[in-house]
Amino acid sequence: MAKFFTHVLFLFLLSCCIITQAGLGYKLTGLLSESNNNHLSTQQNRDVLVSRHKRAIIRGKSYRWTTLTDVRGQGNFVVIPYVIHSSLGSSAKQALTEAFQEYKRYTCVRFVPRTSQEDYLKIFYGQGCYSPIGRQGGQQPLSLGNNCDVRGHVIHELMHALGFLHEQNRPDREKYIKVLWDNIKSKMTSQFKRYANDEVTSLGESYDYSSIMHYGDKEFSRNGQQTIKSKVESSPKIGQLNGFSAIDIKQINKLYSCPKVANRADIYNYKVMVHTGKQLMAGTNARVYINLFGQSLGQLQSSSESEVATGGKKDDFERGSVKTFLTVSPYLGTLKKLTIRHDQSGLFSGWFLVKVIVTDPKNGRIYTFPCNSWLEGSNTNRTLTPT
Repeated sequence: MAKFFTHVLFLFLLSCCIITQAGLGYKLTGLLSESNNNHLSTQQNRDVLVSRHKRAIIRGKSYRWTTLTDVRGQGNFVVIPYVIHSSLGSSAKQALTEAFQEYKRYTCVRFVPRTSQEDYLKIFYGQGCYSPIGRQGGQQPLSLGNNCDVRGHVIHELMHALGFLHEQNRPDREKYIKVLWDNIKSKMTSQFKRYANDEVTSLGESYDYSSIMHYGDKEFSRNGQQTIKSKVESSPKIGQLNGFSAIDIKQINKLYSCPKVANRADIYNYKVMVHTGKQLMAGTNARVYINLFGQSLGQLQSSSESEVATGGKKDDFERGSVKTFLTVSPYLGTLKKLTIRHDQSGLFSGWFLVKVIVTDPKNGRIYTFPCNSWLEGSNTNRTLTPT
């Protein structure tokens, strides 16, 4: 037991090192939470790994991965080589594949199996989820340990590897959130440090409550109460691990000078609320996918199908639950319909869906898509229209 606590203490001290960087995107590093709100539920798990020889400052642009130019004129792209250690399980590999696809879908970052590249990620099963910040040179670790094998966690750690830190430590955070110091565990207060303007940059983007890099509102709580409270009455839920927010995407594309086709200014967060019925066996732990359709300038446009869940988290659609997720998309205009389905991977084949509520990100209009039926057997797809 003494050996265990010594190990925990070592990991805590190692992960509390401060990283500063003029030119880093916001989203500053920190430990994973014990609250199981946004992160994992053990103090052993770390969100960032910092070399003891680089515990103070990383200077210049050396943390960035190399941006290349496509000879076919397709613009810039970033190649990040990786190797997968034999310790990584099948579920983590699946989550990794899904995360890579999200980066390919929204950015010019491409994760490719390593051949002979000198700088690369070694992805393995370690003590929790953690990654160094940005390119370190040579082989650098990225751990996907216990309970890290979901898409949201992997996207989060890969953003650290790209050079991003956590959001709530921004210099301008006092305008947007209040840190409730009395509710924070005494040894965790350093995780709520506010950094100076000469240490970090937002790349010109506004404060992002919905970032996949933002702590949840009860992170490191000593009493179950909020540790972070929004100062903006109409702000969205603080923190999430579903996937990229619109600003996450914009910042990655800005940092790595991605081509204009990827660096779109009209990407928005659509808030999607999924209501599961209260009937016996109404819930599901299957994976659920949604596609929004809207009409703009006389044309029907689609958000493209995306998964609505915390990257495959198993309790998102429990009986009687109402869960809120983000779907990132270019603006779709007036919403006309949506398609929703599950992949029948759940313990039971059925799911009773009551309704889906979607909020327009521009004008706040609420669209209600009623369903009130079972999605089961050969009939797991639904096309819903708003009332």
